[in-house]
This record gives sequence, structure tokens and C-alpha cells, in this order.
Amino acid sequence: MTEYGGAFRKWLADVTTQSVLEFGSREFIVVQIVVNGMDDSVGFEDHLVPHYHNRHYSPETLKISEPWYKLGCSTTTICFEELHKIATFVTSLNKYLWVVEDWLTSPQTTLDMKSDTGFRFVSQTYFDRSRPTTKSITTHEIADLTTIGELLGIILLQDILSDLRLKSFISSHHYVLGVKHELDMEQYSNFLQSVYFEIIPVEVRTFSFLSCDGVSRFSSHIDALTVPFDTSVWICILVSYLVIVGLLFFLTSSRDGFFILFGICLEISVEAKYETKNFDGKFRKMYIINFILMVWTLMCGTLVPNYWYKTSFTMDMIVPSEYRSQWNEIKDIIDFNFSMPMETIIDNFYIQRLSDAQLDDKFHSKIRTMLSIRKSYNGDSSRLKMFSKLAKMFLYKESDIREIGKEKITRLKFSNYSQLVQNNFTTCEKLAYIDTTDNTVALLDYLRRNVHDKNYVRRDDEFFKSTLGWTMPPMRNSYVCNRLKILVSSGIYSYWDGWYKWKVRLRHVGNVSDVIKPNLEASLNFSSKLVTGFYVGGTCVIFCLAVFCGEILCRLYTFVEMRLRDGVNLGNFRVQYVPRRY
Repeated sequence: MTEYGGAFRKWLADVTTQSVLEFGSREFIVVQIVVNGMDDSVGFEDHLVPHYHNRHYSPETLKISEPWYKLGCSTTTICFEELHKIATFVTSLNKYLWVVEDWLTSPQTTLDMKSDTGFRFVSQTYFDRSRPTTKSITTHEIADLTTIGELLGIILLQDILSDLRLKSFISSHHYVLGVKHELDMEQYSNFLQSVYFEIIPVEVRTFSFLSCDGVSRFSSHIDALTVPFDTSVWICILVSYLVIVGLLFFLTSSRDGFFILFGICLEISVEAKYETKNFDGKFRKMYIINFILMVWTLMCGTLVPNYWYKTSFTMDMIVPSEYRSQWNEIKDIIDFNFSMPMETIIDNFYIQRLSDAQLDDKFHSKIRTMLSIRKSYNGDSSRLKMFSKLAKMFLYKESDIREIGKEKITRLKFSNYSQLVQNNFTTCEKLAYIDTTDNTVALLDYLRRNVHDKNYVRRDDEFFKSTLGWTMPPMRNSYVCNRLKILVSSGIYSYWDGWYKWKVRLRHVGNVSDVIKPNLEASLNFSSKLVTGFYVGGTCVIFCLAVFCGEILCRLYTFVEMRLRDGVNLGNFRVQYVPRRY
């Protein structure tokens, strides 16, 4: 470029100074061509004169960089080596142009934003070099004063935090690290590569549904007794039992084999009397039957009851009771009304600063965005097609309901579990609670320990399942992107994310001791599985007492009959037994 070279360079510098993302990840090299060996701006040179544009030239970098760099290209090799060196230096300047969205406090979507009070206090107190009173601080102390997003920005930019100019955040000449949000992979796969250069997925967020509508505690004493073995095992045991009973009846012509085998299963020693009664002098049969009884004793009198059945039965006794519901997936409760904590999808600083009307609008806007992502599916997966159909139904109901003033998905403010239960769990009729899986697990545990008049069940569903992460602006050698990848891959981010979630859970529960050591009451009701064990023991005791009483009556009847037959004194009377003649 000869005639318009200087004007173009001035225009390009002005544009990139106003907006660093104006041209995406493109880099500009303006080459002046010397005509007839002479050029006013260059002098007498007989070669090309390239100028590399510094897209990161700004008030933050003006002391350490220049807007344009002239390349000395006497040879091709030297030209490319110098170009690589300058381009690497220019791209490294991006670390001075970053701002974290969580540092911005204004709830409006304009560029007129100010620093958050928490971050401002931390940065001015602990990272301001101009203050002689600046003192050191640990990361945990910073975490107590900030949110996870603010702390993430401090960790990423701590090397240059003291050089950042807080008032310059209103400028559009910055790269912005946005909040962690749901990634729409289908959108990013389209023609948006110039807008979002890179995405960093960090976690998969799953949702669950919690309700007490149509939920009942399933407790069957018969099932509790049979659950250690499945149906096929019980059939095999029964068939073996009947075969051996038939074999014993064939060899001895006695029906006592039925009771003998059952007594062996109950670990009762009854073989000796059985052998004395049926095998006196029958040596060959006795050996055969003894072998059969030995195998049956080893298999069903020792291994099965002691090692398998008793162990499984005892383990099942301590397993919580099963809860059954009439619904299992979101498609089964499409006609329900839903409640969702706004903290699940809205950042806490918006909740603290927006009015109720603004929170309603933002909440339903987030819901419609989540549903719109799921509605736009054009693949072949039958399950995702079903999700798309459900999303369209929800979107139709959501828009229609917004007009008539009734809400299909209402927002809740989750301060603590106790207040949540008192205000929102008074009824069960066609009402479901939606939240992340971790939150619903903790809430279900709280409900089952503190609410005894209702039965709640939780079901996982993939309808609202999403991938959370960040979208990075287009840039080569991105300072924040590279450091963020290290934080995620090393587990540092997971540690701090779990630490903040722990703090939130403590706030929800309201008592630290309830989380560290839950106060569980030892209660036993008639729906408990342990009652089955008592029923079995009580039934056996009653059966034994009945048999004992029956044996006493039989002995007494035999004794009286024998005495009457022989003729004895019963009291003051002499009774003579006289046989009846026919």
C-alpha cells in the first residue's frame, strides 16, 4: 500500500483501540511497497517494508509497547523470525486487558459497570502497591470475602492484579471472562467460530425432580423374607426339596421326610430319631439316605442359610425402605406445577440487587433459554426427540401462562431447608421441586429426617442435563485461557468449587453440627424393615409355644386314656373302664 498506507494504519489503530474484538483473531500486517526505489515515509529503500499491527495497544500497555512494529526484512528468514518474535510479544500483552464478569456489579446489561465492593476491598487492601499498609493474605481469607467467580479472577490475574486499573473496566477494549454457563454445543458448531474461539467445559450439571404426589412407602414382609434370593433360586430350592422328599418317601414309605428336610433347613438336629425309626436293620438303605441327608445338610442346612440367606437378609434389614411413585420421568409429570430455586440459575449478586419483578423476568428468561436450547434438536436420537417435544410443550405453556398471570415454573428463594419446607412443601398435589442432583439429595435426606407425615421420592432425569463451562474470546496465546485450563485439569478449581458449595450447604442447613454430625433419632415404626425380623422371631416363638402346648395336651390325653383303660382312682371315685359291646 502506497498512497493510503498511513491513513489505513491510523484507522485500524483507532478501531482496535475502541474494541479489541472487532476483527476476531485476525492479525494485520501492512506492507509498504517502494516504487522506483523511493518512498516519502520510508526513504531510499529498494525492498518491501512490512508493519505489524499491535492490536493490544491501549492505556494499559502504552508504556511497554508501540502501536506498530516495523519489520526488518533484508532476507526471508530474518523477516519471518522477527515476525514470529514480535507476534509472540504482542499476543502476550493480552494479560493486561482482561476483566472478570463477576467483578462487575451492575445488574444492567450495559457497559457502564463498576467494581464489586467485595473485589474492590480485596484488591485495594491486599494488592495495591501504592498503599504502604498492604498486607499479605491467604487464599482462604480471600475466599471468605468473595464469591467463587471473584476468587477465580483473582487467582487467574494475581500476577498483574496490582497493575489493573479498576476504572478502566468500563472500556470495551478488554477481554471478558464470563460467568460459568451452559454450553450450547449445537450453536457453537455452526458459523460462530469467529465469535467464540474456544470453549472450556468444566462439569456436567444434572437435575432431579422431588415430589410427594402419589408416593408411598413400599414395605412387604413377604418380600423382605424372599428378597435375598431371586425367583429362579427359590424355584431351584423348591424343586430340589420336592425331589428329595419324593426320594425319601420312595425309599422309606414314610411321610416324615417332608418335616425332616424342613428341620434341616432350620438347623434342627432331627436325623438321629428319623434313622432309628425308619432304618433299623436296613443297612443298605441307611447308607443311601445318610448320603442324601448329608448333601442336603451341607447345601441347605449350612451354606445357604448361614452364609447366603442370613447375610443377605440381615443386610437388607438395614437398607432404607423403598419408596414407590406413580411417575418416574419428566414426561410422566408434564401436567405438574414446578418450583425451582432461583439460586440454581441466577447468580447471587443479581438476587441481592434486583427487585422481585426484575427477578421474575430474569428467572423466566433463563428458563426459556434452557428450553429453547433443548427444543432445537434435529438429530435421530429418539430420547432427544422426546426432550425436544417436551421443551416445546413447556415453552408453549410458559409463554401462555405468563400472559394469564399463572406460572408453570415458579421461583423460590432458598435461604435454608427449614424455611423452604415450611413455605413450599405444605401440599403434594401435582407439585414437583426441581434442582440440581446434589441439592435434591441433601434436601431429600433432610425431609426424611424431619418430615414424617409425607413420603418423598427423588427421580433423576436428563431433560435439564447440561454441560457448564466458559467461552473464550478469539485470541492466540490467551493468558487467562491457558491458566484456566491448568486450574481445571489440576483439580484446583474443583477444590474451590466444592469449598464454596460446602459453605452454601452450611447456610441452607443453618447448623454446622447437622452437617458434620447429623442428629438422627432412633425411631422404629411399623413400616420399618426391621419389624419383619421381629415378626419372624415372634412367629417362630408362637409356633414353638403352640407345638409345646400341643405336645403337652397329647401327652396328657394319652396318659388319661391309658389310666382309664386300666382303671385307676381319680380323686375319691373309682373309675372302671368297661369296653363297649356292639
